[in-house]
Amino acid sequence: MMRVRCQCGTTYEVAEEMAGRTAKCRCGAILRMPAATASAAAGVATGGAVSTATSSSPPVADSISVTCASCQRRHQAPKSMAGRFARCPCGNALQIPHPYAATPGLVPLGPNASQATAPLLGIPVDPLTGQSHDGSLLDDLTHVDYERAQQLSTPSALQAPPRRSEASVLASHGGYPEQWRKQNSGSESDYSGAFGFEKRLFNSGILGGLLFMGIASAWFIVGLFNGYLFYYPPVMFVLGFIGFVRGLMATLPGR
Repeated sequence: MMRVRCQCGTTYEVAEEMAGRTAKCRCGAILRMPAATASAAAGVATGGAVSTATSSSPPVADSISVTCASCQRRHQAPKSMAGRFARCPCGNALQIPHPYAATPGLVPLGPNASQATAPLLGIPVDPLTGQSHDGSLLDDLTHVDYERAQQLSTPSALQAPPRRSEASVLASHGGYPEQWRKQNSGSESDYSGAFGFEKRLFNSGILGGLLFMGIASAWFIVGLFNGYLFYYPPVMFVLGFIGFVRGLMATLPGR
């Protein structure tokens, strides 16, 4: 087995048969396995990514031979990967057989299994401890990553604000609709104090009603003096009287 370290910090242990071949790191960088006689620091950059190779370790005798059914390339995997999955450099998903299973070749798996496999045929090495992971290469995350993951919760800003009840709205205005209407209309403050009665007389409804009744009366009287009888002045007088009464009622206390 030999160790190959990517520029992202991930270290892999791969078989000696991978020497001189290329593989893809889970960060997306293309790694070229150094030759058996190459320097430990040699690395080739392909696809815009640079890989760094470490010194090779002695080969491991206990390995499982796997043949890719797509490209017929032969791989060597450690026994700890028996029954697990890995990805061939050609992109085909491989299932590592058990040592007692005499399987000459593997049929390519379906698209779901192919997408789930890891991009590199080898065992990831923890850069902090230097120890190899015995976990499956199907999953790039370890149990440590799951423990560090934060539990997401629904933001309070996305929750609908509580609706105010009618009782709370009335309580904010004193608890009585009459008080709320008076505070907003301002009728009590406008007609209180000095000259309150005079202010009531100059209400727009009262003045409009008086004006309508005055015009209707003058129109009707002038028409009679000239021998004409108009029917619209009585209607106009009634409308003016209604406006006068409504304006007068609006100025009464408590309205």
